[in-house]
Amino acid sequence: MTNKRLQAPVTGKEILIETPHHQIAAVTYGSPDARPILALHGWLDNAASFALIAPLIRDHYIVAIDLPGHGHSSHYPNGMLYELFQNVFVIQEVANALGFSRYTLLGHSLGVVISTLVAAADNGRLERCVFLDGLGPLHDAEENLPARLRRSLDEYFSETFLTNHKVYAELEKMIQIRVRANHLSAESAQLLVERGVKQVEGGYQWRFDRRLLLPSPSRLTHTQVLSYLQAIDVPVLLLTASDSFLKTYPGLDERKQAIANLTCKEFAGDHHFHLQTPEPLAEEINAFLLQREQVVD
Repeated sequence: MTNKRLQAPVTGKEILIETPHHQIAAVTYGSPDARPILALHGWLDNAASFALIAPLIRDHYIVAIDLPGHGHSSHYPNGMLYELFQNVFVIQEVANALGFSRYTLLGHSLGVVISTLVAAADNGRLERCVFLDGLGPLHDAEENLPARLRRSLDEYFSETFLTNHKVYAELEKMIQIRVRANHLSAESAQLLVERGVKQVEGGYQWRFDRRLLLPSPSRLTHTQVLSYLQAIDVPVLLLTASDSFLKTYPGLDERKQAIANLTCKEFAGDHHFHLQTPEPLAEEINAFLLQREQVVD
């Protein structure tokens, strides 16, 4: 089967960001002289998550990165796990390497989780945050945490976890996996897949680090999540999908109330709505970013 390649309105520029501990691959859109936006994708996605929406965001320099262990970025050293808070240090290193004294965060899913923590610990460098279908880390009750740790340990030492990625003879099969998992068109799924696979003998394998599949050994409690959200002191735009799990997530209203300056809008679609209908989301983001210009002027 021949795949039709979906073309973004503007082709991004590939760059490699050298940090003290990682090589971070990224795709950039816009002029480096414009105000910067650092875009963070979701779990097991990659920088192509923003291939359709980033070119629609006006008057900004968007750097969509592959998080460590994803896409073309380096993996963590052997023996390390992909611990949530480590991402905060990675993003700080990336911002430093890019020379961003002030910047905006654009996150989707896991990228929102990371953006929440970065914003909570911000030292005055952040201007704004845009959250796509996410609002802070997942939480769990205190009494569930020991069992969560046990599950993670059992999985880590299982034979299944230690095996290599499956080899797929055809790229089309991998595209269809993403189509079914994320309710995407084949063209949108192809954007993620082409960046997220590598050719090997006999076909293709996923690029992502298998350690990313390990169940989290710990989670924050609901109260802890609220404390991080309450610490965010920059304007936040939350765009949610009408058919997303987020709508029924426990404690969502409390999370919204925890952020002092929060604007919420809902759009048709599900969790990957920015790859389904990016135009209306981009219009809302542009209006939100323009508010900053008006305040400055």
